[in-house]
This record gives sequence, structure tokens and C-alpha cells, in this order.
Amino acid sequence: MCRRSPHYSVLPRFARSSLNARYAAILKPLATVSQYTRAVRILNYDEREKLKAACWEFDAAYGTCFQEKEYMTPKAAVIVILVPLYVEMYHTLGIFPEEAMKSLHPQDNKFRVHVRSVQRPEDRHRALLTFHRLFQTTMPRKREGKKRNFTHSPEERKKQKEERRLSR
Repeated sequence: MCRRSPHYSVLPRFARSSLNARYAAILKPLATVSQYTRAVRILNYDEREKLKAACWEFDAAYGTCFQEKEYMTPKAAVIVILVPLYVEMYHTLGIFPEEAMKSLHPQDNKFRVHVRSVQRPEDRHRALLTFHRLFQTTMPRKREGKKRNFTHSPEERKKQKEERRLSR
């Protein structure tokens, strides 16, 4: 295996410096956004204002750093549009973890197996959403196990079984 020098880079030196300068303006507001969106508590007023200011600062930096792009990426649009909106509505974002969404994957896969034979994508999607809605709004059925009578001895059970067989 070839060992590389710690100073080795694929990019030439001038490209590295321009790349660092380009992304430095974005990384600072993103650090603030990351810090406050992961806080699993209700944010106080000052923290909410810092988070919203960081989102707007990210918006300005994104526009200057990526002038050649006509549209924002979906994640950047979430940071600019939805994060300030949700922070204003709920005063936090940290109590909406990704793990809760990932826990729905097994159930979603089960529902997709049920609707995979539907031909039209619109109807398939509608049926899938119906399954999800019913799953979330209905109570699970309580199933009672089969009651067995273990008060008798094995000999008595064998005798009862033989009597049932003969009575048929």
C-alpha cells in the first residue's frame, strides 16, 4: 500500500484555496443551524433568533457561492424555508428525530407488498397512503391466545382425547 504525504492533495494549491474560500461562507451558518436543530429541548427566544439568522445568512452565502446554479438543492431549500418556519411554530426541531421516521420502514415495506399489484402509480400511491392512514389512526387488535386446560394430568388428557376420538 502506498503511503501519501499529509500535504498531498489531488487538487492543486490554487484550487484548494479557492474551494476553501468558497465553502467557508456556507460552513459557518451551517454549524449554527446544526447546533440548534439537534438540540432536543425547547429553544429560548435568543436561540430561535440566532437559528433564523443563521438560516438567512446561509441563504445569502449560498446565493453568492453558487451563482451558476439556477435552483437550490432540496436540503438547502429546507434550511432556508422550512427550518425558520418550524422553529417559529414549534420553538424547536430537535424533538423530531430521523429515527422515528426510520422506524416506519418495516411497516411501509409491508404495505408496499400489499399494493404492488396496482398498475397505475396514482392509484398505488393512494392505496399506500390509505394503508398508512389506517395504520396510524386505528388501534391494534388485541388477540387472545388459545386457552389451554392444564389442570388435568397427562393421563387424564390422553383419556379425554381418546374419548373425543371415539365419539366421532
